[in-house]
Amino acid sequence: MQQSFTYNQIVHLNSHLNESSIPFHLHYQSETTITFEKLGNCACEGKENIFQSVVTEFFAQEGIKVRFSENGNEINLFKSIEVVAAVIKGVGSNKGKIFAAQRGYGDFQGGWEFPGGKMETGESTEEALIREIREELDSEITVGDILCTVNYDYPTFHLTMHVYWCDLVSGKLELLEHESAKWLGKENLKSVNWLPADIEVIDRIELTYYSI
Repeated sequence: MQQSFTYNQIVHLNSHLNESSIPFHLHYQSETTITFEKLGNCACEGKENIFQSVVTEFFAQEGIKVRFSENGNEINLFKSIEVVAAVIKGVGSNKGKIFAAQRGYGDFQGGWEFPGGKMETGESTEEALIREIREELDSEITVGDILCTVNYDYPTFHLTMHVYWCDLVSGKLELLEHESAKWLGKENLKSVNWLPADIEVIDRIELTYYSI
């Protein structure tokens, strides 16, 4: 998110608020933070929800999620990222286990996750997941039912992660991008340092896969 982009969008949004007689004014602070002021307490009365709705919908069109501070006049902006992730079920000696991978790069290096990645323009979730597993693990999978969709706010972006049950069709799950990997069963599912967004997936797995 570039500063000029964010600033110009706020100028445009202020014009829209003024034209719509919504008595609030936004101020640019940084590429991830804006503040607002009320233009007269009486005029603003009863219009707070309308103001928040307009701001939220405006930035959503640009792929940005907003969060209003509970006590104050600050609004945090998060770039929205949509990804897919595979919960690959083990067979043979790994039956009853799931595949976990340790990130080998980036801000979350060393954290554990379910393999997957960002969706490309025009891709379905299934197509994106099959492509990502080829790129990351040089393997082929079949994509089954969706397990869950996780929405999580990291410090600088909002993540929407679509998680699917998957079966390995061919390949040896070769680590082309990850640092390490493990097959985890019910007894050691929480033995690794899962990334925050993946913890919700673990909870869902415990309620479904291991509750039978």
